[in-house]
Parts: sequence; structure tokens; C-alpha cells
Amino acid sequence: MPLQSVLPKGSWILVTGATGFIASHTVKTLLDFEYKVRGTVRDREQASWLLNIFPTNFELIEVKGSISAIKGMSAAAHVATNNESIADPNMVIPQTVKGVTSMLEAAL
Repeated sequence: MPLQSVLPKGSWILVTGATGFIASHTVKTLLDFEYKVRGTVRDREQASWLLNIFPTNFELIEVKGSISAIKGMSAAAHVATNNESIADPNMVIPQTVKGVTSMLEAAL
């Protein structure tokens, strides 16, 4: 059964944390379904290898503290997460909640 989607092919979808394992596979899957993808990263230069893997319909942008990258997108997959140790959840959880909240607010 073919995948049914409310988004037409060619729609732009934001994927946060594009260098991550899950996010990079999300990017590939979305591109395979003929969407255009904007991937966010912390350091564009270090993540430039993604442009070799995904040479078309993929845009790579660096974000630092702002989630304005969501502007103009039809959808978003917020896959980015804190990659530091989670030994102290009180350090990680508030930062994660803030990131999700910021993205949702930017989408309004």
C-alpha cells in the first residue's frame, strides 16, 4: 500500500540535528519520498559531509540558539537532542523542554 500524505511531494520539511543517526536516516527517508529537506546543525562546516551524501533537495543551515529555521516549512521533525551525558537529568531535561518549546513557538 503506498504511503498517503497530506503534504504534497516537493514540500519543505525541517529536520533538526541532521548529523545525528536518527536524523540523518530521517533526512534520507524524506528525500526518498521526494520531499525537500532543510537540516539544522550546530556547526555547518563540520556537517558539510551531509551535502555530499544528499546533493539535491537538501539545504543545510547552522542554528545557534534560534529555531527560526522552521519559517517557511510545511512540517518539522524535531530529532535533535542533547548529546551530553544524561547522568544528571536535571541538566538535560530543562534544556530539552526549552528546545521543543522554542521550536513550537517559532512555528506559530
